[in-house]
Amino acid sequence: MSKLILNFFGEKVSINFPDSLSSLRQNISEKFFFSLDEVSEFLLTYTKDKNTITISTENDFELFSKEKINEIKLDLNEKSQLFQNNLSKLQNENEITKKNLEEILKQIEEINIKKKEKKEKIKLELDEITKKNEELKIKKKEIVEQINKDIKNNIEAINSIKLNAKKEIHSLDKEILKLVKTANTYRIKLGIEPEAIKKEKQPSKKPNIKKGEISEEIHINFTCDGCKMNPIKGPRYHCNTCQNYDLCEKCYSSDVKKNHGHEFTLIKGQKSQTPKEKKEKKIERIHNGIKCNQCKISPIKGIRYKCSICEDFDFCENCEKIYGKQHGHPMLRIPIENMVKSFKCTMKDDIKNIDDNEKIIFKGITCHKCKMKNIEGMLYKCAICKNYNLCENCIKEIEDKVAHKHPFIKLYHPNMKLESIKAVF
Repeated sequence: MSKLILNFFGEKVSINFPDSLSSLRQNISEKFFFSLDEVSEFLLTYTKDKNTITISTENDFELFSKEKINEIKLDLNEKSQLFQNNLSKLQNENEITKKNLEEILKQIEEINIKKKEKKEKIKLELDEITKKNEELKIKKKEIVEQINKDIKNNIEAINSIKLNAKKEIHSLDKEILKLVKTANTYRIKLGIEPEAIKKEKQPSKKPNIKKGEISEEIHINFTCDGCKMNPIKGPRYHCNTCQNYDLCEKCYSSDVKKNHGHEFTLIKGQKSQTPKEKKEKKIERIHNGIKCNQCKISPIKGIRYKCSICEDFDFCENCEKIYGKQHGHPMLRIPIENMVKSFKCTMKDDIKNIDDNEKIIFKGITCHKCKMKNIEGMLYKCAICKNYNLCENCIKEIEDKVAHKHPFIKLYHPNMKLESIKAVF
């Protein structure tokens, strides 16, 4: 056997097998850094058949060598000076550790006391702030109630003043009317022509509305989701998120819009016309199943404008006036339902963002009706007849008389040049 393992409290070191007990102790001294005197106090044991045998003499070592056992356990004799020294040292270290532990535990206890005091202080401050907050809430509620009460009293006082003023004015008007009648009676007796009587007898005239004059915007088939006005009169505000949500101008300016929480788009409506103009219209233009892509009105009533480039894009007459130029494509003007089955154009270039201040002149093009050369303003080109063009003034007259039963393509700029037209009429 060439190797021997020295086991010193679990630390194992391998050495060449010594030839004597003194050589073994020399190896122990070198490997574990003990003096020979200290090593002499070690107990050297090995295990055989579950029995522990001590090596203390050379004879014991010779017997061990014959047993073919490769491990010796090193232990300390409790009566040895080395054991006593280490025990004393360990006890001193334990005492120091115990004192350190007691000091740390004392510090922890002091910190816990401070922590508890701090928590109690914070709780008291929090309770005080909470109490003040509740008092302020109660005070605020009382102030609001008092203000609302004062407002209510003021409104009642104003209404009472208005009612009394109205009664007094009505009473004064009666007295004035009575005095005027008495004065006119005296004028008749004196033979004076009473002009005031003539004016009295004449019915009050409504303000004259000239032909073409409009009173206000109107949105037919649209109901305000705030106040339920139907139809909506004046500006209409359409929700950009909801499919069918509209507000009138009054509801848009109130909390109804704020509480709804979505963005809105201003939609201008049709202009309401005088009763006379309504009677003069002989053709009722309704395009069933067609929806305006701007104001969402459906069906479109009046003139329908279909984009000649975009797929399934239409304007009502009012939206075309406002947004037609911005769209930047020629629009097919369709006055009567089912006039056009399908229509598609191709252009050389897209024209967008036309300047409103630019003077539009179609050079070399003559109006077929009024013979205007170099048409100014919008150009209306017949989608069927070759070289049949109308100016803005003549297109309305032609349609009113139903003299030309073809749809026209509206061109907003001379640079809008069509390459081809594919249509079924």
